[in-house]
Amino acid sequence: YIDTVIKQANPKSQRTFYLQDHFLKVNYNLSGNHTIQLLLLGSSDMNENFTRKKLYTKSQYSVEGLLWDYLYSNNLFIKTKLYRYSTEHYYQNEKNSNYMHYDPSYVTLSQMANIKFKQFYLKAGYDYSYHTGGVQSNIDLNSLTTEDFTTYSLLASYLYLERDGGNLQAVSLIGSSFSLFAESGFSISKFWFNAGARVKYYGPESDMSFSTRVFAGMHITKQSKVYASTGLYYAHPSMYNYAGRSTTGLKNGKSFNTIAGGTYKFSKNLYAQIELYANTFW
Repeated sequence: YIDTVIKQANPKSQRTFYLQDHFLKVNYNLSGNHTIQLLLLGSSDMNENFTRKKLYTKSQYSVEGLLWDYLYSNNLFIKTKLYRYSTEHYYQNEKNSNYMHYDPSYVTLSQMANIKFKQFYLKAGYDYSYHTGGVQSNIDLNSLTTEDFTTYSLLASYLYLERDGGNLQAVSLIGSSFSLFAESGFSISKFWFNAGARVKYYGPESDMSFSTRVFAGMHITKQSKVYASTGLYYAHPSMYNYAGRSTTGLKNGKSFNTIAGGTYKFSKNLYAQIELYANTFW
């Protein structure tokens, strides 16, 4: 689908804005064992407001991808993905000269093999990404306090800053990332178990990480089961954390997550579920 681009200008409020969304997915079966999928999606919006001198904002993202599924046999399935992701956020306020332009993008090639038998499965693969773009800003968002915002901040985040903009700083986030990952699991009688791991090198920050996850469960009766999971996860710094900086040097955030829960099925259409979470971030 493609949403119609909407543009509106209001002379009384001196405001102009537009927005648009698009989504396209095409599947094509080359043969009984090969399927190709084309994916295009994205969204963009712009807002111009002259009531507070000139306030201009723009946001957009897009994804273009090509996916290939290959069923080699009943027990072996191979998935290949090639896609590009880009996003852009632009903000300029002439009242206090605040400025930010955020435009990271990357191209990724990913392959995964899935081997499955009656009670056992194994997934393994790799991702390779090349990153471009970066952040330019004269606002250090990490140093802002509540006094730096007007009452509009609850509705418009940082768009109505009271603090004046400083010197323009720019950070380029360019480089290659590579990761290897694997997951394996089995089920025997009332028990099931799976575990996974990922090793990743993030080129723009020259940072290496190792993530793990373990999940296990057991059927108590035909209507009830219990399960638990724990894992160590990493996440790249938000691009907004680079605003107002002239160098990189930010490291991945880490979290250790644990979950335990259970379900009980009262009938075909009714069941209850309870879960307990514990998270540690650093």
